[in-house]
Parts: sequence; structure tokens; C-alpha cells
Amino acid sequence: MRRPPWRRVVVVMGWLVLMGVGGVWVARALSWEAGPLAVLIALTPWLVSVLLVPLVLGLAARSWPLVAGVVAMTVWGAVTQLPLVTAEPAALTDEADVTVASVNATFGGVSPDEVVALVRERGVDILAVQELTQDAVAALERAGLGEALPHAFTASAEGFAGIGLWSAWALTDAAEVPGTTAHTVRVGLEGPSGPLTVVAVHPAAPGLWQHRLWDEDMATLEGLLGTMTGDVIAVGDFNATRDHAALRRLEGLGYAGAADQAGAGWTFTFPEGRGGFPMVAIDHVLTRAEGWAASSVDTVALTGADHRALVVDIVAGPASLATAGSG
Repeated sequence: MRRPPWRRVVVVMGWLVLMGVGGVWVARALSWEAGPLAVLIALTPWLVSVLLVPLVLGLAARSWPLVAGVVAMTVWGAVTQLPLVTAEPAALTDEADVTVASVNATFGGVSPDEVVALVRERGVDILAVQELTQDAVAALERAGLGEALPHAFTASAEGFAGIGLWSAWALTDAAEVPGTTAHTVRVGLEGPSGPLTVVAVHPAAPGLWQHRLWDEDMATLEGLLGTMTGDVIAVGDFNATRDHAALRRLEGLGYAGAADQAGAGWTFTFPEGRGGFPMVAIDHVLTRAEGWAASSVDTVALTGADHRALVVDIVAGPASLATAGSG
């Protein structure tokens, strides 16, 4: 018996959607990020929900091959996200030794009072601020950031290029790292378990069609973090999600994402305050430190910022560092 015309149309529509999602996931697996693929790969977690469309169409048309394809694709997508909902239980039972926060000041427009309140209320030990203008530095100091975190190294600039680090612990050295579109800074300090290097980052964002600056900045960051020794924290607006190849290459160097370690789920941070809700997780805290593990990850909305602030509690205890899986 021939299938009614409407069923054929429905099945074709279902397969087209399924192949579109599958194409993005193939690109993710093969690190193909040319053109709009870089943006689509950032939306990988949301594509699982898109698969509801071909599932419903397949069920309506009683196309069991289409339904089977949707199930297989859903399993594949779920596996890539699995580390975000799993955690090492031992890491969740201890109190934090280090609390790290990242704030994108959005051209210096973030509320300084809210930033300082966040630092005090959450007991932040290390704060990285991107898009840090000179006026924003002055406003943060007037709001009392220097009292809460007395040690700082800043490389402010107009627009998006400025960055700064504040610390509860004295800095042993500090320098700006050359070769990136926006400023990158590195500081050394004496942490709770010994010497610690902290790198505050803000690589360029990928464009819809052209990614030259993004590619160059991520390659520079990979080279920098790959040569570092000892305990290292990299924190900031990476302009990349854990599904992008550059972040997965950093995992290959031994760095672990806090959201994966803590089983924190999808900590979307951008865009904030533009209507709707954040869609992508591009702000990260990465660690490469023996015995360290993130125990919690939170996001916090701040007035004047188009990113949610990221706050990460880290246990620098006996639990071994579990490198995040790339899926």
C-alpha cells in the first residue's frame, strides 16, 4: 500500500532536520568549524531538543527508520554532554579552598557595586574582569574592590580589549602576555597549596563567516597554556564552548573545565539582558593542578553586563584531578 502524500512530505521534512543536526555533530567530531559551523557548534546542547521535531514527524508518519535515526542521534548527542551531569562525589563533600570568579564588564558598564557585593558574598579569592576600561577600574576601586581583594594587576583599555586580575593573595609576579587581540595577563601567587599561576583570557569571538582572529587567539592561548608548569588556572571569557575544538585541545593538555568536574550542567552565560535567556556557555574556569577539583559552578546576573558572571568553588584537596571528557 502506497504511503499517503502527506506522510511522504512529513518523512522528508523529518529526515532533513535530522541530517541538519547530524551534520553539525559530524562537524563537531571532525573539528570542522568554517563559516557558520562555529556558531552552530556552540549550540550543540540545544540541538538535542531540535530532534523532537523529526521524532514527532516520524511518529506521526509511522516512519520507524526515521524514529530509529532520531533515537541514535539523540544518544550520540547525549554522550557528548554526559560529563556535564556527572561529578566525582568526593569533590562535592569538601569546603572550597579557592573561589574563582569571571566577570565580563561589557565595555566597562557593569555595576561596580554588584561586582564587589558578589566578591564579598561568595568569598571570591581570584577575580578576572574582561572588557575592563580605565573608568571601570576606578569605579571598582571606589566601590571597595581593593579592600576585598587587595592585590591586582590590570591592563585596562577602551572598548573590549582591557582585562584585569584581583587576588586575595599577594602576587609573586605579573605580566601581560603579547600576541592576542584583547589583553591577556598572567600572574603568579602563593595559593592554598603552594605556587599558582593564573591566566586571565579574552580571545576574539568567531564571526559568522570569518574566524581568523579567533583561530589565532585560540592557538596563542593553547601554546601559552601548553608550556606552563605547576598548578595553573585559566579564567575568563573564552568565546568558545566546550564543544569547540580549541577547548577540547586544552583538555588534551590536561586542563579540566569546572562545569564538567562539578557536574554542574549547562552553565550558559551569554547573552544576558538582551531579551530571552543565555544560550551558550563561553565563560570558563579551567584548571590543571594535581589534586584540585571544582565542587560547584554558579552563574550570576549583574546589571550592565551582557554575560552572566561565573563563580567556581575549587577544592585543592586529596581528590585527584579528573580531566573532563570531550565526548
